[in-house]
Amino acid sequence: LQEAAVAKLRELVKDRTVLLESDAAANDIDGAKLRHVHVGASNLGYELVRNGLAFHDIKFPSYKYAELYIVGGIDAARLKHGFWDNPSNRK
Repeated sequence: LQEAAVAKLRELVKDRTVLLESDAAANDIDGAKLRHVHVGASNLGYELVRNGLAFHDIKFPSYKYAELYIVGGIDAARLKHGFWDNPSNRK
């Protein structure tokens, strides 16, 4: 799935401007910057989750797009995209 996620990201960002957006928590517990990534009207985190190529990990207080990511995960499982295409992962 990692290769598929990288390929999807390349497809979504090719020759386009990327916007990085902070949420309530600017960094994770290790100090790494946390950002929502947008290309045009697309939220790339949502696109990866909805395609079954990533999982959401929502932690308080960063929840700006929590509902969007949760719905994307439900859609991926329902539509059997990416990770959810394997029957053993649908439990």
